[in-house]
Amino acid sequence: LTGGTGLIGSPEPGNKGVVEVRVLLMPGLEPGRRVEIEAAHVKGVFRIEVAKLHGGTAEKDWYADLQVKSEERARKS
Repeated sequence: LTGGTGLIGSPEPGNKGVVEVRVLLMPGLEPGRRVEIEAAHVKGVFRIEVAKLHGGTAEKDWYADLQVKSEERARKS
């Protein structure tokens, strides 16, 4: 995920190694799925822990809020 492939804004580091990410809706955004993020301050392969989908074909919103962990941290928890 980059600014050119659906990343919205900048990923925000959270508690316990979780990173908050907003992206455009796309197939496959579900817990357990791996995503690669390439942003100014966050780069690497992450596992989706939580995916909150917003919007639909009849609505203006069309994005997902994800909570992701780095692959290494995800394996330890």
